[in-house]
Amino acid sequence: TVVPLFTYRVTDEQGHSFEEMAEAASEYALTIDLESRGYTIVSIQENDAAPPPAPPTTRQLRWEDLRLFSEQLSAITRSGYPLAPALKAMATDLHRPKLRHATEDLCHSLERGETLEEAMRQQEGRFPPLYVALMRAGELTGDLSRVLDMMSHHATRMAKVKHRIKMALAYPVILLVSTINIILYQLFEIVPVFGEIFTEMGAQLPAPTRFLLYASEGLTSH
Repeated sequence: TVVPLFTYRVTDEQGHSFEEMAEAASEYALTIDLESRGYTIVSIQENDAAPPPAPPTTRQLRWEDLRLFSEQLSAITRSGYPLAPALKAMATDLHRPKLRHATEDLCHSLERGETLEEAMRQQEGRFPPLYVALMRAGELTGDLSRVLDMMSHHATRMAKVKHRIKMALAYPVILLVSTINIILYQLFEIVPVFGEIFTEMGAQLPAPTRFLLYASEGLTSH
């Protein structure tokens, strides 16, 4: 039997703190032993203890992934093949890592006897709530292929809308970046030249011009 190894930090009667490692049958047994030796326990940790699980970082599948998955799954349900082995074969042909992992996890859940809806609910948010709810409706009504066709069309529309939004935002973003670059170029290269000219002339400059000169000087010096 392997005896657990613990790392403990204690304080002795003189107030000195130190950390050591020791084998013990349990954390409770080590606590009793340390207290009997006059130590004040600060912390005890088992070295082999597994770290707490990390929070899930899986994001929702893209609409294009959902469209492809819906089309493939709809074809499977219409063919009458068992879902679990069909999904396993489908995962081997997918070249999108996130969708492939989601399909493999669904296959494992179905092999454990879970329904398609239950398997999707365990996917850590990969599938939208509406998608999962429609899977449940399709399973209850026995018309899963039609529900999947509907979700395929919906995912296609959503993917197009997302693409249009990106294209619509591209122009103002490019315009903003170009404007900022032009302003910075003027402040770094052009305004200092005029600043030297104005200084030599000794003229009284208006407030906006002085502001530009101060801004250019501050950016250049920093």
